[in-house]
Amino acid sequence: MRPSVLIGATIAAAGALMMAGWLLEVQAIVRVLPGFLMVFNTALGFAVAGGALSAGALAPGRRKAAQAGAGLVLATLGALVLAQHVLGASLGIDWPGLHTRMIDPGSNPSPGRMSPATCVGFMLVGAVLLLAPRARGTAQMLAVRVLTAALALLGLLAVAGYVLDLPDILDAYWLAQVSLPTAMSFILLALGLWLDWRGEPWNAQRLIRGEDDRIALAGTLVLAGCIVTTGTVVFWLMLSQMEHMLAADLGFALKSRRAMVAGVIQRAVEQAADVGARPNIQRLYGVLSERPGDADTQAFLKTVAASTLKSGFSVFAFVDAEGRELARAGDFLAASDLRIPLPQAFAGRRADLLWDGSFVLDVRADVVAGGIRLGEARGQHRLAELGSVMTDTADLSATSEFGLCGLRAGKLHCAPTRFQPRVFDIPAVAGGNRLPMSYALEGYTGVLKLADYRGKRVLAAYTPLGATGAGLVLKADLSDLYAPIRERLGYLVLTLVLASAAGGWILRSSVRPLARRLVHSEVRLRMALESSDLAVWDWDVPSGRVSLSEHWAAVLGGVPQTIDTSSGELARLMHPGDMAAVGEQVSALLKGTISHYAIDHRVRTYAGEWKWIRSRGRVVERARDGSALRATGTNVDINERKVSELQLAHRAAHDVLTGLPNRGLFHDRLDRALLRSRRGRALMAVIYLDVDKFKGVNDTLGHAAGDALLKEFAARLTACVRATDTVARFGGDEFAVILEGLGAREDGLRIAAAIVAAMRAPFALEGKAASVSASAGIAFHDGAAECSIEALLEAADQALYEAKAAGRDRYCVASLEISAPEEPTAVDGE
Repeated sequence: MRPSVLIGATIAAAGALMMAGWLLEVQAIVRVLPGFLMVFNTALGFAVAGGALSAGALAPGRRKAAQAGAGLVLATLGALVLAQHVLGASLGIDWPGLHTRMIDPGSNPSPGRMSPATCVGFMLVGAVLLLAPRARGTAQMLAVRVLTAALALLGLLAVAGYVLDLPDILDAYWLAQVSLPTAMSFILLALGLWLDWRGEPWNAQRLIRGEDDRIALAGTLVLAGCIVTTGTVVFWLMLSQMEHMLAADLGFALKSRRAMVAGVIQRAVEQAADVGARPNIQRLYGVLSERPGDADTQAFLKTVAASTLKSGFSVFAFVDAEGRELARAGDFLAASDLRIPLPQAFAGRRADLLWDGSFVLDVRADVVAGGIRLGEARGQHRLAELGSVMTDTADLSATSEFGLCGLRAGKLHCAPTRFQPRVFDIPAVAGGNRLPMSYALEGYTGVLKLADYRGKRVLAAYTPLGATGAGLVLKADLSDLYAPIRERLGYLVLTLVLASAAGGWILRSSVRPLARRLVHSEVRLRMALESSDLAVWDWDVPSGRVSLSEHWAAVLGGVPQTIDTSSGELARLMHPGDMAAVGEQVSALLKGTISHYAIDHRVRTYAGEWKWIRSRGRVVERARDGSALRATGTNVDINERKVSELQLAHRAAHDVLTGLPNRGLFHDRLDRALLRSRRGRALMAVIYLDVDKFKGVNDTLGHAAGDALLKEFAARLTACVRATDTVARFGGDEFAVILEGLGAREDGLRIAAAIVAAMRAPFALEGKAASVSASAGIAFHDGAAECSIEALLEAADQALYEAKAAGRDRYCVASLEISAPEEPTAVDGE
């Protein structure tokens, strides 16, 4: 299966599964990855795009039609949804009802709508599917490549957005809307499209034709990649450091405001408690308990209440234990939208935070005497300082907001803020994320980065307001906090672009000429190798892998192609008779005892025949301990030359007519036989013989018949001896035999007798019969004493002379005592 078809089938299956999740309302499918959501139209687009890639398995005509139809659907879908974003309209193609049944739409006015970036991605896919099968000229070819690269870049940018928080830094909400599964799917689609159209005929056209240009471009891209990677790492480190500093600053600012708010509330509560704890107030409560309704006492309490108004209270009252008002100065608030109880703050004291255009603290402190609760002192204190704390963010960013909330009916019950001038209640969870205030109300302190109740991405510090049961949050929009980074990012991007451009120019001006010379050298080397029929090999010694150039396959009788094999496989191609010699050379090379080797040996071809090659090699890389890491060399076909050399050598050492060794080779073998005989004290013999009356055959039947007789004579002679013996022709009708490893003299005599007997049978010569015989002389040597070749042959020749003198057709045995020879014994051939 083609890789593009496999990728397409995977994407199509994933898209279809996601669509089924929406239609069947299965949350586990819709939210495969927590925090990421792919809307129905996006899943539909990927199902169509994946199906178009899968169409690569169809016949060319059907494939083009299927991809064109899918491309048109995707381009139209992306364009229509993008038009909705631009015009702010709804064409009813977003499946809003389907999405509101499955998820809380929150602040999204258009649930189910693809993001603008996703729309652009599907338009790019559609354009490639429409153009690629029909591309003809350079412009269309370039357009397909650029569109595919743009799709991959869009996916990579979206993925980078999740890693580097680019949507927050760039204030690019459209980028944040692309979910991570969508971004990864776009990257896979770009890869699948590239694999799909790279097999098209138009892709054979190259925008960059020269190899030197390709090398320079590759170097530029590598350099640009290194620069961008380095810049990204630097930027990420800078961003991490800045985020840490922002979080620390925000947390410190919130801590300071918490102390101020707690101090304002504490002072107001303490003031009310101080009034209730005065001894004269307790005494007056005691008087009223004895004389209820005493006018003088109530008047005095009213005077005390009025005096508290000077300390910041807007109203103050004294209440008895049954809740009846005894005296009051001022008027309590008729109603307040805000009421945040602070029940846990103070023992014996109660407070509620109210709002009537400014913060008001409603405080109640028990009046206790002798351990008995007599009533309470109640007052409402306007907290002007708290209002300034809530709204003063001059030391923070322009989007900073300070919030104070409690809980009411399961929701966050919050005081007015800088951007929310009225009291408001909001859920503790927004957009699937818990708001920082909910953590604060549970007693936690920390800093979060998330979307707030307005849907804005913020950095928020949260903390509880002591043990009051209220919480505080100080937050600022990330777009505002990251403004300095955006300014630096522009300079960083400009620097990276300029550095890449400068590096590319340097590479093109300095590396390109070197690359051009390298390319030309490679071409010349290739031409030289092709003309010399050299097969280059490269051996990775530790792994045993061997790479061979194209000509090696041709040497073995196959189609030229590069081969990647192992040293063991190559050894199995070698002739068994050559393995030892080659192994010795290679071992010496690897050990470093020789700098290089050159050896001729045979290899088996694909046809099963043996062919001679010359192999040369040297070690080009060694480890620190001296062990070989890499070796390289050449193999060359020398079969014709080697065969010719062997044939010439054979002809130089053998008789042309009979094929038997000639006098020179016979002498060489006899010299070695004598050495072996002396070394092992082994018995050996030499037989010297010729054809009786050979001249008569030549004279009567002609030289051709004589030659035929000699060949038949040589064949009979060879059949009479052992395979280890040597039969040679000295010239004319003279022959000689070396017999080695004889157990006894009788063994040699039997062979000599067999030779003489074998020659008595008539010879068939070109339709005529000729009868000849053979005379032989045999000389033995047991290796006990020194004996030269000449002495041994002379002795055998003398014995031959004696056999002829005794009547031919027989053999005689000679003695080696040349200086005082024994009388030779004539032995009848019978």
